[in-house]
Amino acid sequence: MSSRMFWVLYVMFTFSYAFGSFFQASAKTYASNIIPDDSYLSLVATIASFCRMLGFMWSIIMEKFNFRFAYFLVLAIQIGNAMVTPIVMRQEDESGFIMKKDWYMYANIASAIAQTSHTIFFPVILAKLYGTKGGLLAYTVGFTF
Repeated sequence: MSSRMFWVLYVMFTFSYAFGSFFQASAKTYASNIIPDDSYLSLVATIASFCRMLGFMWSIIMEKFNFRFAYFLVLAIQIGNAMVTPIVMRQEDESGFIMKKDWYMYANIASAIAQTSHTIFFPVILAKLYGTKGGLLAYTVGFTF
């Protein structure tokens, strides 16, 4: 765990995971002032929770391509959500309301799926760096403090 690569990965995953956690935790509160339909917001949150089961797709993407490409997809989803969501949600015209609801659903589902990537990527990368036993130890120690 004293290697530079471990700490680069740790910081990278921590910031990426923190954004996804914040987005997931505050999405309904953020949107409730813009989309006043609580049943719709709850439905979207429920669908996003079920979509977390698609997390296994990150291991398939990482195996078929590589870690850099898979992590690029995660970052693209998160950066897209961070940049586009405020723009879409600030639209004032009537036709924008449908777009707001559609974007809100996409952003939540995409964020939930992207959030699952961290539990797939980090243990695999650590196992490749330190071997199976060392990777498991680095993962458990790295996320206990």
